[in-house]
Amino acid sequence: MKKGSFTQLFTLLCYAVAIGAELVFSMLVGQSYAAGQMASDTYVYLCYLIPQLCYLVSIAVFALIQRIPAGVVFRPQKVKPMHYLYALLVGLGLFFVALLPNHYLQLAFASSGTKSEVILPSLGTAGEITIAILLICVLPAFGEEMLFRKTFCEGMKGNNEWVIVLLGGLFFSWTHFNLVQTVHQFVLGCVLCFLYVRTENVTLTVMIHMFNNLLALFLESWTRGAIDWGNVETLAISCVAGLVLMAAGLFLFFRKTKKVEGEGKVTPYTIGMIAFVGVVWLVSVITSFF
Repeated sequence: MKKGSFTQLFTLLCYAVAIGAELVFSMLVGQSYAAGQMASDTYVYLCYLIPQLCYLVSIAVFALIQRIPAGVVFRPQKVKPMHYLYALLVGLGLFFVALLPNHYLQLAFASSGTKSEVILPSLGTAGEITIAILLICVLPAFGEEMLFRKTFCEGMKGNNEWVIVLLGGLFFSWTHFNLVQTVHQFVLGCVLCFLYVRTENVTLTVMIHMFNNLLALFLESWTRGAIDWGNVETLAISCVAGLVLMAAGLFLFFRKTKKVEGEGKVTPYTIGMIAFVGVVWLVSVITSFF
């Protein structure tokens, strides 16, 4: 096993340790909250904070074992000035494309009786808004991109880009263990994996992810009274506009990149891990109906 580089096995070990630690700590926090020993907003904040800390610590340990300098793993990468605009187009596109299908999915979830939902803290004061931005928009964008894009995609190098993109989308989507987020997170994960594979610049994907989170958290309050986001016609127009914006942004990014070919093999470890995560996701979905 080559030291100083990412491999499929160590990438999966990093992922397994991170998710295992996340599940354990999240369960302990959930039990504390259910017992009335924790305030509601504190519980919500910890739900967002715990996974990211688990991801980043796991990556740091992984890098140490593989003798990869921490600066190489965590150092921000340079972004060309025009790429900020391209990232904005992709981020806007990804968000607005998801609004219409998410609307119908939520209607389906409500009619089926599922309890699956995305929890958010109070946003009434400047302090609450600041904490929410840090823990819901900034930290998840950094932690998840480091694990699901940089670490995963680097470990999967040698495979065809579409294999990396689809597996990366599945890992990212299923790891949220939330039926409400599954479709949107799969699309988001695939697009960000595709972007990373072609550019090898995790700073770009962090920017897009962060912007997507900001829109999800604040768009409704920013446009309150001006736009009805429950109107199907509005959502349909947003979806079409989102497709155009996303396509334009990805075209501008990819016009000078080459398709990544590969003849590498997806290891049995990877297949086993995706199967295990899929089963856990399925169990979490089934239990959300009760």
